[in-house]
Amino acid sequence: MDIYEFLIPDEAITASVGNACEFFGLPEVPIVNSEGVCVWSNDTQTTLDDVFGVNREQLSDMGIISEDSITLAYTHECAHRALQGYDDITGINEELACDYFTGIHAGLNDIDSSQFEEALGKTTGGETHPDGEIRVKAVEYGKQVAEEIQAQGISPTFEYCKDRFEDFMETHSNSLSPVALFEKEQNDISFTGHIDDLYDPEIKSAHDRAAYHHNQAKNAQSEEEWERYYDAETEALNSEDYWKRNKAEAESEHKKMEAAREYQDTLWHSAGISKIEEIYRK
Repeated sequence: MDIYEFLIPDEAITASVGNACEFFGLPEVPIVNSEGVCVWSNDTQTTLDDVFGVNREQLSDMGIISEDSITLAYTHECAHRALQGYDDITGINEELACDYFTGIHAGLNDIDSSQFEEALGKTTGGETHPDGEIRVKAVEYGKQVAEEIQAQGISPTFEYCKDRFEDFMETHSNSLSPVALFEKEQNDISFTGHIDDLYDPEIKSAHDRAAYHHNQAKNAQSEEEWERYYDAETEALNSEDYWKRNKAEAESEHKKMEAAREYQDTLWHSAGISKIEEIYRK
């Protein structure tokens, strides 16, 4: 047993995932070791074929080691499952919605969210995820909504909670505008690092999904089951190729931008020298 398995045993992972699934009334699905904490949605029309990814080292490095905080981490992932098919919440907004639902879960079930929020607050935002500050605000807002639900005797349906999230988005729409997010990214991360942060997790996630379905296909008990896993593996491999192509294109564009910037700097430098020479001639 390594140190990470000691800090976060299988029992804690299983219990936390089960707790999160039960909160949303979703079926429990397989848990596999992966590059990060995540959930893979295969057929978005059903949650039965979802797969959870777990990475104890990542959880430990983030400071998420208590069962409460692990439960909230997988509540976030379960919220992604619950939001399948909701086209009005995507991208960064979906990430915030998942954080918000962790607050709902924490508030309704007296779960200590302090460790989870501390870890979340340290995360850096980018094109796919908001920065930690607003993510913590989403969790706190979820806890506030949970308190109101309990105080007013409201039935905490998924639709009701989702509608209340729209109020949060209206309040914070300015900080999530494209301009604000672009300025935040420019301050937080280099463009080269941004490419790696954006594409590498998607490539690795698709690769892990393909490997998982490949192994499942080898152990299939029927032709129908084999075909289902084979199709899922093919889809994952196509996804991996897609993200690899996009990364290559992004890196190519980055090189073009760097070349154009260097050329512009040369022009400005030459213009500056010419101006100085003109001043001295006078």
